[in-house]
Amino acid sequence: MKTDRLFELLRRWTDLSGALSVLKETPAAEITGVQGGLHGFFLAEYVRWFPGPLVIVTPTEKESESLARDMDVTGLDFRVLPWWGTVPYRPAASGSPVFGERASVLASLLTGDFPPVLVMSQRAFLTPVPDPAVFASRLIRLQKGGAIDPVSLAEKLSVYGYMRVPRVSVKGEFALRGEVLDVFLPGQENACRLEFDFDRIGEIRLFDPVSQTSQGKLPSLVLYPVREILWTEDERSALLSALRRPPEKAVRKTEEENGEAERAQQLEELADTLEVYRSFPGEELFFPLASEKRFSVLDYFAGGTCCRKGAKDPAVPPVFFLDYDRQQNAVESLRREYAGLYAKTLAGAGESPYSLLVPTPDTELLDFASLVSSCEKRLLFRTIRSGGGEESGPDGGMDGPAGERMPAAENIRAQLPEIVLHTEPSRSFFGNINYLREELTSLCTGGWTVCIFAETENQSLRIAALLKDLAVEIFPFNLSAGFCIPAVKLLVIQENEIFGRRRRIVPAGKRAKSSVIDTFVELNPGDYVVHVQHGIGQFLGIERVKIKNHERDYIKLAYADEETVFIPIEQVNLVQRYIGNEGENPRLDRIGSKAWENRKNRARKSVEDIARRLIDLYSRRKAARGFAFPKDTEWQTAFEAAFPYEETDDQLTCIAEVKSDMERPVPMDRLICGDVGYGKTEVAMRAAFKAVMGGKQVAFLAP
Repeated sequence: MKTDRLFELLRRWTDLSGALSVLKETPAAEITGVQGGLHGFFLAEYVRWFPGPLVIVTPTEKESESLARDMDVTGLDFRVLPWWGTVPYRPAASGSPVFGERASVLASLLTGDFPPVLVMSQRAFLTPVPDPAVFASRLIRLQKGGAIDPVSLAEKLSVYGYMRVPRVSVKGEFALRGEVLDVFLPGQENACRLEFDFDRIGEIRLFDPVSQTSQGKLPSLVLYPVREILWTEDERSALLSALRRPPEKAVRKTEEENGEAERAQQLEELADTLEVYRSFPGEELFFPLASEKRFSVLDYFAGGTCCRKGAKDPAVPPVFFLDYDRQQNAVESLRREYAGLYAKTLAGAGESPYSLLVPTPDTELLDFASLVSSCEKRLLFRTIRSGGGEESGPDGGMDGPAGERMPAAENIRAQLPEIVLHTEPSRSFFGNINYLREELTSLCTGGWTVCIFAETENQSLRIAALLKDLAVEIFPFNLSAGFCIPAVKLLVIQENEIFGRRRRIVPAGKRAKSSVIDTFVELNPGDYVVHVQHGIGQFLGIERVKIKNHERDYIKLAYADEETVFIPIEQVNLVQRYIGNEGENPRLDRIGSKAWENRKNRARKSVEDIARRLIDLYSRRKAARGFAFPKDTEWQTAFEAAFPYEETDDQLTCIAEVKSDMERPVPMDRLICGDVGYGKTEVAMRAAFKAVMGGKQVAFLAP
């Protein structure tokens, strides 16, 4: 691994080895000095010393993601238990992948198919989960050669919330075709294919749902529901019984005479919805009421087989609380937030259709102090040392009693030994390359090891060009922040600390490249569209049609003579918005007519004619000679590296193509297109700087 050099230095660091030795003898402790990207390296070394599973609780979801990036850098295997990602008492989207991700993590805890580290935010840690015994009873364990009826298995998957489709493409779907059953489990990268030999499983394969290529074979497979709660008869009964006992101190519409009647009506509607659909909007709010007792994710460790190979104790693993002081201070804020939104929901300001039935805040949140106290093995990460204890010596140890289990929040740290790692924050250079070079030259001369982490391969090459005469190590890994360890003369710098860069946030919905879908979702009933085969029609909407006991969505299009065509939703790429003269409605094509085919042929001939003329024009342009700009200089590299944002893939492509054109002795003919705010000016600035460095002037034309 490329970061092996860092681990070599860290293993010579007596503070770290001393801290791990203390943790070997002490069930609970608190630690200071772990900062920035050092968290990932510390955890990797901890797992190397203690192979059993480990739970890490961070203050927020954002910090869970940041820690996950740091652990990626160190090669540490982990999983993240997500929270719902919504405002409390606001329903999560019914198709949210969070449901399946959570069910996948809980199932892996019970089966032992689990990496060494589980990461979650404080909110996820405090969210109740189903009874592990009930959830374990719903796991379907399949073995190659095992006997099971494929039809019965398909029926079971339908009950578990999987959607039957002709061909799986999305997590949470399954398909049964003869003696082949495909299922795409939530939380997995590849789908699974079960090949049956009558009522026995002949093969279990992994395959890519896009290319349908095999990704290997499995000896066994565990199937699990797509949601934590299935709302079986027992769970429905427990939920309705709990809801029939409204909380005494609930804030309700007391001023309305029909308040109780409205609540009774919502309860009846909920019971009917559960009976028919076994699911309803905002159901995650009611998950804690599916059983009388509430459970935490730690109960899955105690009741499962989640210990990795080499681990001896199947009980609750060590739990690390990052920035523990912030988490402790956030508890009261969480309670107030839940209480306020609970009152607003009951008053009718929420989005839940069952606003008068939502559970109380104490049902939605577990007690933080009790959970922390229940962790016999715990490590509290702190940013500031407590005033009481003595500082540990260079070996990281300290004299003092081991921590004891205490229920009160203020006593959780009272008797814990304190471990101190002597570190410093990384340095900031504020975009001053000369200052950076001077500082790094001095450090390298003094025998320091300097490591720089760049977010991308492209940026690492730029930094390497800027510092090519210095003995620094540059890694193209996305570390959250740098750190400094004077004891082993190690300085780790994250590129943001050099240039003051800020990460460009890419919305989750924009990651997939799908221009056809983006155009399609903007259609409204009545809009004119063009179908590749049928011609110009009118979009009427999406209809769900049932054919042979199978329901699927179709695009409904109207054509001339009041004819209607239903297009499967999977063929949406064949339908695009009609673009014509503004204010003029086109004539609808007639199904079966040759008019549309004739228009396509005429358009094809016109395109061929334009192509011939363009070829002639550009042949003459290619023959003309122009000015060839020189290759990039160090000034160009420094200029580009100092931009505050990381380039997108499209920007990098445009920049490379523009520079390539500028360096050729032929006229450049290029137009850069993009929406407002997508970085066209940044591309232009780089080209302008290159032109100036080549001794030319640059003119900007602006509207």
